[in-house]
Amino acid sequence: MIIVKKNSEEPIYIQIYNQIKDQIEKGYIKTGERLYSTRALAQILGVSRNTVERAYEMLLQEDYLYVVRGSGYTVKEINPNYVYTKAMPKKPKVEKKKVKFDMINNFSEALLGDNDWRKCFTNAIDVLQSREIMDFSQRQGEDVLLDLIAKSLHMSRGVNCEPYRIVLTSGIHYSMEIIGGLFEKEVFTILVEEPSTNAAKRVFKRLGFNIEYIPVEDDGIKIDELYKYTNAVLFITPVHQFPTGSELSTAKRRAILDWATKNNGYIIEDDYDSALCYKAAPQAAIQAYDINDRVIFIGNYVYMLSPGMKVYYIVLPKHLYNMYDIFYNGYINQVPLICQYALVEHMSKGYMSRHQRRFLKNNFDKYVMLTNCLNDTFGDKIEIYGGGYGLFLNVRVKNGMDEDELIEKGLKNGVKVYGLRTYYKDASLCPGNSVRIGFGSVNLNDIPKAVGLLYKAWFGD
Repeated sequence: MIIVKKNSEEPIYIQIYNQIKDQIEKGYIKTGERLYSTRALAQILGVSRNTVERAYEMLLQEDYLYVVRGSGYTVKEINPNYVYTKAMPKKPKVEKKKVKFDMINNFSEALLGDNDWRKCFTNAIDVLQSREIMDFSQRQGEDVLLDLIAKSLHMSRGVNCEPYRIVLTSGIHYSMEIIGGLFEKEVFTILVEEPSTNAAKRVFKRLGFNIEYIPVEDDGIKIDELYKYTNAVLFITPVHQFPTGSELSTAKRRAILDWATKNNGYIIEDDYDSALCYKAAPQAAIQAYDINDRVIFIGNYVYMLSPGMKVYYIVLPKHLYNMYDIFYNGYINQVPLICQYALVEHMSKGYMSRHQRRFLKNNFDKYVMLTNCLNDTFGDKIEIYGGGYGLFLNVRVKNGMDEDELIEKGLKNGVKVYGLRTYYKDASLCPGNSVRIGFGSVNLNDIPKAVGLLYKAWFGD
């Protein structure tokens, strides 16, 4: 795997050269193995073909590769006397507790049809090779993909936007950096939920913004606290608040739009797992009711498809898009072209819809199994909250143990559960006897076993 850092001072062709050379010397790329063609690797990495050719040329000159007509670039047998032999430092031995079941809020990629994706990537390569296309992606992403995303968002979430206002990004951190660049840190305050995901907090802190915290209740943030601020940008996860799992009520959705309109506020709506709704259909996005251009909508295809896809998108209000158009003129999109066109294939051929149905059913079955097992096994010894969406729920355990003890006891019995305290600025506000239990990556039939082990860990019966 080659990772290119486009903001690095080191030229990209040198990065590619160094990584391929290192992988050959360490034996990860074997003698006689063919490398990607310069065109294919350029498309995968989202760089120009000339850049890859320069890297390959250096490897040819240094006798790491040879070229056979019709076969492309092939790894040459190298003299073992010149192979990189620096000993890797030995890691200290650490006694690891054997984990049978990792209850992380992740998902199993086994549901993603390999054949479907193989077809999509193969077709994407054909598309890119059969037409004249620029070496770099369009700044915001390819028009054909932006059109599909705009239509999909309107149908599924009620989001109103023209395709030109959508910006593709390669992750939540990069999304926050783009958004942060549209606001003056001397003027605007960043508001985040207390507790909340750490990604946005880290980025805005690094950008120099002042960050304030709005407490979360059972139906979302405290509106009275919100009205204390003007000239502020609120980052919020309204559908399935992370990590409490609360859902922002309809009344509070209207209230935060009212606050934003009257107080020169903006709302960053992170819609990260609305596709996984296990009750009635989810409420429409806050952006769907925004008539004053105050909502910045963020979504992704990582949660639904694969972390390796790294396709996020931002929907900007019109006037913020105009600022983006000026401030980010000349920027290059970070999402590789081959991923964009593979996603186009996946959406336009109906694979996405089929996968979403399968993905929702599979995780709904796990959610029902987990809640039923918890209720049947623990009864009134626990309280379940924060479920109904996504890939996790929270459990308040009534046995006198705190978060650390609950996690440690679970580990000793082979089940890894997760805490909430790390997401709080003020740890004293965290319910001390709660843990987060994910179910996306565990097999359905293993859930009763995992719950049984947790009961043994926490109650010892």
